[in-house]
Amino acid sequence: MRPRCRNSCVLRTACRSGAARAPGLLWALETLAWNPDRLLRVSLILAQLATVRIDDNWSNKPESSLESIYRVWMPQTAASVDQRNKAMEAICRRYPEIGWRLCVEQLGTRYGIGRYSSRPLWRNDAVGAGQTAKTPDEIWCVARKVIELALRWPLQTEKTLGDLVERLEYMPEGNQETLWSLIKLWATSASGDLAKHALRERVRKSFFSRHARIRDLSAGINDRAREAFGLLEPGDLVVRHLWLFADHWVGESFHEQEGEDLDYHQHEARITALRKVAVNEIWLDAGYNGIMRLCALGNAASAIGWQLAGVLTPTQWQSFLSRLSGQRAPPAELKIDNLLSGFLERLDRDARRATLIALLEDFAATGSADMAVRLLKCAPFRAPKHGPF
Repeated sequence: MRPRCRNSCVLRTACRSGAARAPGLLWALETLAWNPDRLLRVSLILAQLATVRIDDNWSNKPESSLESIYRVWMPQTAASVDQRNKAMEAICRRYPEIGWRLCVEQLGTRYGIGRYSSRPLWRNDAVGAGQTAKTPDEIWCVARKVIELALRWPLQTEKTLGDLVERLEYMPEGNQETLWSLIKLWATSASGDLAKHALRERVRKSFFSRHARIRDLSAGINDRAREAFGLLEPGDLVVRHLWLFADHWVGESFHEQEGEDLDYHQHEARITALRKVAVNEIWLDAGYNGIMRLCALGNAASAIGWQLAGVLTPTQWQSFLSRLSGQRAPPAELKIDNLLSGFLERLDRDARRATLIALLEDFAATGSADMAVRLLKCAPFRAPKHGPF
């Protein structure tokens, strides 16, 4: 077992005890980090501190101090490139989670911002350092080390691969090919469809959206991205269609990138058609339980309900709504309510009125007052132009 540093344990306790004490401790550590001889020790203490989650609105946090010390274009330390690279490698080895985030922070700095660390007042440790941006050659020396560490990471997951996919343009061509090979290997061995879906979505958003136009990626990269997108297709039908219901707004994909301007009406019509097909396939393949899984995994329950009302026949409405009104977690109660609301919203006035009356009579006969209340709460409450419903 690795011996624990008594000083770092004291600092962890101080950070837990109150946010007001943390800035002074972090400023002290930042001041010490200017001296190259202390960089490694201070970095490991900050990394250990960063493993403790601090939920407050203070910007002073151990991980922020680390990011400033190692910021590739203006590091807040007088240590050389080699010293910083060796220290960063030690952080990755002893605190992988913190080390990974620190490495990722060094890539994709096109729009990065930074802050100055606390500087020593009476010592010359920081003289001539941390005030101006580094040269491109020095920046590249650090970036090259970061890319090497990231591509040789011991355990690649959908999270680590997705982080690299979003920063692909900052890698040389040879490293890009290595990343695609890692994704291909991971896709063939990944055991979970949800993990494949998570990485597949990051590929789609990174290369097949309007954001990709800003990145100005080459045609060759897009071809490799399409190949990876196909390899990452989940086998589970619900997870395969999850991207359409992850949120209410679905970002445009490469099918819609032919023109400079996106026609939002056409985009919405296309997504609506795809959602209808998806809900129909899930209902036919997995029935009620499949819809519940889709509702639990996504964040667009009302859209699922709206589409499902068009898929089911009128003879199925009452039995489905009755079962749904009595459904408890999982999924979350709010999602079930949104599913009910979306379904009832889709029905026209007369059909909704007849269905609600029939359901309320059934609930009254069975003494299911809570189901009746839930149904009425989820029904549209806007005053119609004509009639009570």
